[in-house]
Amino acid sequence: MKPFWPLILSILAAMFGVAAPVRGHSPLLREAIGLNGDAMFIDSGAPGMVLVVVRGQDTVIEGYGETTKGNGHKPDGKSLLRLGSITKVFTGEMLASLATEGKVRLTDPLRMHGAGSRWV
Repeated sequence: MKPFWPLILSILAAMFGVAAPVRGHSPLLREAIGLNGDAMFIDSGAPGMVLVVVRGQDTVIEGYGETTKGNGHKPDGKSLLRLGSITKVFTGEMLASLATEGKVRLTDPLRMHGAGSRWV
């Protein structure tokens, strides 16, 4: 499994206002992001959204909607956003990485890794 850490770090950077530079992105990548971002934003029902895409050495940050409903300010890589349910993504990625490394098994009971275990 290919790690998602570069993407996760870029998302966090965008969410906490530390914008990654847009480096050498191709117009085709920008267009693909725009089309997919528009669809995701429309389907989300949120007043605003920031999408960060990392592909190789290219990083693109794109904002959609408004930072607050009705204020007319488009969000960007410096906008502060609520994290919502993103912790599930981080937890799943970390568990998958540990399982790939053989440090845990997906069938392990949680009590094996609770208080007093080597992971806590």
